[in-house]
This record gives sequence, structure tokens and C-alpha cells, in this order.
Amino acid sequence: MFNGTGGIPGNGLGGQSLHGVPVTIEPMTEWQIESIGFDGVEKYITPEGFSDFVKKGAMKVDWRKMVESNGTFDDLSATGVEEEEVEKPQLEMADRKVPEAGIWHEEAKHLHECLQQINVMSDFLKVLKVQQYVEPVTVQEEHRDESANNTIIQNSRQFHWVARRKALTEAFNVIEKAQKFRNVGAKSDADKEQFFRELRELREHWRIKKVGGMILGDIGYGIFGLKYNQSDLFNIWRKRTTNDGSLYGKSALQVKVPCDLMCRIRVVVSIVEDSPHANLFDSTCEESNYMEMDHTKTPKVHWKKALQWAQESLISRDIFGKLFGDAILLHQRICSVKKNTILVSLFDNLVLKIQKEHYKFEDVELPKSGITYLNKSLRQLFLAQLCRRPMRSPSFAYLPLTVLNQFMDMRGPLALDRHEMDFRTREEKSLLDKLISGSSHYVLMGRIAQILNEYTVKMKDPNLSWKLSWASSSHSLLALSFSLRNYEQCQKKSFFIKIEGESIKVLTKEQQYLDCRRDPQLLLQNIDLMYSTYMVNSLAILCRLWNWQVLHSNLNAVDSDHKSAPTFYAVNRTARAALFVQFRPGCQPPVFKLRVSRDGLDKPAPYVKLDYEKLPGITTMKKAENLFGALRD
Repeated sequence: MFNGTGGIPGNGLGGQSLHGVPVTIEPMTEWQIESIGFDGVEKYITPEGFSDFVKKGAMKVDWRKMVESNGTFDDLSATGVEEEEVEKPQLEMADRKVPEAGIWHEEAKHLHECLQQINVMSDFLKVLKVQQYVEPVTVQEEHRDESANNTIIQNSRQFHWVARRKALTEAFNVIEKAQKFRNVGAKSDADKEQFFRELRELREHWRIKKVGGMILGDIGYGIFGLKYNQSDLFNIWRKRTTNDGSLYGKSALQVKVPCDLMCRIRVVVSIVEDSPHANLFDSTCEESNYMEMDHTKTPKVHWKKALQWAQESLISRDIFGKLFGDAILLHQRICSVKKNTILVSLFDNLVLKIQKEHYKFEDVELPKSGITYLNKSLRQLFLAQLCRRPMRSPSFAYLPLTVLNQFMDMRGPLALDRHEMDFRTREEKSLLDKLISGSSHYVLMGRIAQILNEYTVKMKDPNLSWKLSWASSSHSLLALSFSLRNYEQCQKKSFFIKIEGESIKVLTKEQQYLDCRRDPQLLLQNIDLMYSTYMVNSLAILCRLWNWQVLHSNLNAVDSDHKSAPTFYAVNRTARAALFVQFRPGCQPPVFKLRVSRDGLDKPAPYVKLDYEKLPGITTMKKAENLFGALRD
């Protein structure tokens, strides 16, 4: 097919001959590529030939059917071996039945069946000896009396019904007993699977380890420091059965918490008023109630709730111990400790009361006591200290590029003076100091919110809006603003109220601080001052729109009671009418006084006090605008 100088077989291209016409022969199908080497050489699969087709066909032929069972696959004539011919005897028609396996075929068949029955009986006896769900029972006994009555009884229909019923009853009892033992095994496997599933869930939330044949868990809450403290360990084991009458759901796992934590402890923070008749050390729960423990109900508590209650008790106990130590070292405040109660004076006859309460280790809803915000704040402050490392981890920092001279760059520890170092190294406050600061801030925030709500209800013109701009546990900032409806030319008056631990300050837009201490009346006076300032500026803008001339606006004026009462005085363009307005504190309506003279204001003319309610208009600005329009000329 290919010439002597032909190329690779199978690529479809033949080599060129030196003589004659070049001819290219291409097959209908190309050889399949088996693999391509790393050097780019392709290996092809050789197509099947005639011998391959013969092999496949021979494999499909059942040669046993062709040569029979007694035949051989070898060609005896080819090897030169000849079999001796055996003369077959002439048999009669009755003797021509050839046995299947010799003359002992029937005996072998019966013997094989007997052996099978013996094996079945042997297995049955083994099961009967070991297991408990098979019993040999005689369903129908044979009567040895051969009299006619016994024969009639045996052959009667009633006897057969009773015998069959007895057989079914015995079989039912055996099957029921077997099913019972089967359910016990299945239930044991289900309990085992549930135990490992709950153990895996327990490991996701708690630290556990296996020591010998025991499984121990750590109920501690510390992130840094010693783990698996002896007093914080709890045992884990598998229950015998999950159906123990528990009221908290089925569980195959049971834990045992330390005995000193087998009670529900919580720390309650409240603020009470000190008075001669107040019992500050009074407790809401009896101290000895939690010690009366019912040991039959304690193991029935689900392990999730038991571990949660025990850890809460441990945290509450450590919090109270920390506060007890801080109360001893407290300065500049009156502090008293008695049993499970700590009293700390705040201000204005207010006392911070911290109390540790004990309850039984039962699944009941605890009574609400104390201030919820302070209870959560105390827990958050305590746990925040645990999330910090006691020592900073060592780290390597690259030196920044600098343009300082060599002396300034190499000064080392002399880079900061003593005053600056002392200023930067501030000591961290104790837990009790943080709680006192947060409680004082909570009281002041409540007072300010109450004052602002009452003020917005009374003062409807102008509108006072306020929102919380920034807040923390000890510092907050309120943004307030006055605005006039339908007077867009008068911009808003914005100011801030800064609430610290024990003081309140009003911050104006001009960066002026007005210290209100903790006096609500002083805070109201400063808010009234912001209101008066805003109204005076708004009236000045309104005067320019109606061609009135502002003669003076005194923001420091006071009334007869020596309270801040800014005044405003303006005349029209003909100088024949003058308007005097005084803004009074305490959300009172302003005072309008009018002076009119046809010959001019140089001549004496009395002031006439106008009735604020009878002036046309709803708001103060609308009333003033109507007066400006009526007396413009």
C-alpha cells in the first residue's frame, strides 16, 4: 500500500516516489491516538485484524454444548491417541433408563436431604441454647389410647381448631418476645448515636477532654490564663436510658456541675434613694431557700441549661468578689458592705445598691429586680477586661522615615519627658469606678430625657428637636435644634448637650461651654437662653423684610426676678411706632409692648401692653409679622 520511502503508517500521507507520478492514498478511517509523549511523539492504536475478530467470535461460542459434558476439548486424533471401543450391551426396552449419577443416585439424594435436616436441627439447637426468643413447644400431642373415642376426638373439627389456635398463640408469644429483645438492641444503638451527637454539640461550645475512662469539661470563662481548673471541672457520662421522666426533653448525656455552683446566682444593680426610713440592706429573696435542694429534680435538668446556669453563677460570684475588693480600696466616696450587699453613695441622696441573690437550681423564671441596663452593663464591663491580654505580645515594628537630625533621632528614652510620659500612662479604672460612672451617667440621661420631653410638650413655638449624636457607657452627646415652620429664611439654631459621668454641659455653636452641673433648673435656663437668642435673631431678620429698624437687642437682660429675659426693640421707617418684645423663661409667652405717636417718638408716649392671645396669628413670628405689616407706614 505504501512505497519504500513511505512515512509513518496511519497518518494518511504516503512518501513521494523517485520515479513516476506521486499518488496519495488515504484510508476512510484514521488510526486512533493512544497517547502523546512529552517529546510530542504520538502513539497509535493498531486496528484489529482478522485474528482478533476470530478470537472474539470463539469466546462467544459455548463449547460445552457442542462437545457435551463427557467430551474433551483436545483433538485426540491429532496426537495419535486412540480410545478403545467398548461394546455396549444390548438392553431391553425396560432397562434403557440410564441413571443420572450411577446406581446409587436415589440413596445419595436421600442422604443429602438427611444431612441438610441434621444441619438445620443443629443450628436450631444452638440458637435455642444461646438466645431467648425460640422455644420448643408441642402443638398437638399424640394420644396413645387407641379407643374409638380418642379417634373421634382427634378427627373432630373442634380439636383441630383448638390445636391451630394454640399453635398461633404460641407463635405469637415467641414473635412478640423476639420483637421485644430486638427493640432493646435498636434502642441501645439509638441512645448511643444520640449520646455521641450530643457530645459533639457539647464540644462545639465547651472545652472537654478525656482522662482515662472519664470525660471532663471546663466550665471556666477565661480566655487567657489557666484552663481546666480543678474547681471549674464538670463530669460527663452517658445515661442508661433517655426515658427518665425528665421535663426538659430526652437526652442521652448527663453532666454533673460542681456542688458550689449548683444554685442560680446573679448580681443585681439598682439605684435607690437614701432616706431615714429606707431599708437599704433589704433583700428580695431569702438567703437559705437555695440551700433546700431537691436531689431528685437536679439530675433531670437538661445539660444545656445546667451548664449555662452554672457558668452564670460562676461569673456572678466572681463579679461580686471583684466589686467587694474594689469597695475596700474606694476613695472619696462613702461605701458600706454587709453580707451580700454593697452600698455606694452617688449624688443627690442617691445610693448605688449592688446585691448578690441566690435561687434554687430549678427551671423557673427568676423575678425581675434591679435595673436591666445596669445589670447588663456590669457584666459587659467585667467580661471586657477578660478579653484583654495582661501583657502586650512582642512585635517588631519598622522605623519610619524621618528628616530629623541625628541627635533627635538617636535620643532613645529621652524622647519624652516625665510629664508627657505620666500623662500618657493613665491608670485603668477599677470595675467599681466604671460602674459608678456608668450609673451616674444613666441617672443624668434619664433626667435630661424627662426634661426635654416636658419642654417639647410645653414649647410648641418654635419647634425643638433633639437626637442622640454619640453615646457610650459614661459619655454622651445630644444634638438639639430650634426651627420655625414656614420661615425658611430663619436658619436653625443648633446646640449640644454633653453628658459626662457627673456633670452636664451645654455647648453652643460658638464653642462656648455652659456648665449646668447636675441642676435641672440650670439646664432649663440655658435652654431658654438658646430659645431667646434664636427668637431675637429671627425677629431681626423679619424686621429687615418689613423695613423696620432694630434699635437694640439685649441678650443679657433680666426680669424683675433676676432671671434671664432678653429684649428686642424696633421702630418703623417713619419712626412713629415702636415695638418692644421681652422673652420670658419657663415656656411663657413673650410680652409685646407697643408705643405709637403721630408726631414722632421724640415726644413722650406711653407703652401699651398687648394681649398675646388676642393678637392675630398662631405663632409668635406670625403675630409679629402682622404687627410689622399693620404699622409699617
